[in-house]
Parts: sequence; structure tokens; C-alpha cells
Amino acid sequence: MNWTPEKIATLRQLWIEGCSAALIAKRMGPDVTKSMIDGKILRMGLKREGKATQLLTSHPDYEPKMPRENRPIPSHSQVWEMSDDERRIRFAQRAAKGARQTRQALEAAGQ
Repeated sequence: MNWTPEKIATLRQLWIEGCSAALIAKRMGPDVTKSMIDGKILRMGLKREGKATQLLTSHPDYEPKMPRENRPIPSHSQVWEMSDDERRIRFAQRAAKGARQTRQALEAAGQ
């Protein structure tokens, strides 16, 4: 694509207004993709300057994240607290379940 001064001005104006790269691509026409917009924005050095964060936090449904020290421990970390034998059993059970589901899907598809 050839970036004309008019297209660059349109891109800059829509970016300043707060439009996403996908929306800018839609507005600029079918020959423009989101990736092209992202690349041009990067090369132009355009920044949002915190607008997205301000918009997010001003939304009535916004709830701040729980502080890291108060978050529950994810279940995958419990695997590493197991003994080696318990871990082997757990992984073997998951592998068997996956094989069973694959076999059932193939049977349902008639293979």
C-alpha cells in the first residue's frame, strides 16, 4: 500500500480520537489491514498517553484487580507440591482421559 499524506493524516486523526487499529483499518477501506495500521503507528511513533487506561477506569463496571498478595494460588501450582509418584499418576490420568476423548470423537465421526 502507498501511504499518501491524506491517508497518514486520516490515520493520525483517528488514532488521536481513540479509535483502535482494527476500527481505523475498517474506516480506511478494504485494502487496509489492522497489521498495516499497527506497523505504521509503530513507525510513526504515535502513543496513546494513557487514554485507554483512563477510559477503562472511568467505566461504571470497572473493578480494580485484587492485589497480587491476596490472589488465590492457581491450581497448577498444586501439582508441584505433590510427590513424584502423585504427579506421575495425575499426568497418566490426564493422558488416558485425552486418549479416551480422541477415540470417542473418532468413533462419533465414523472412523
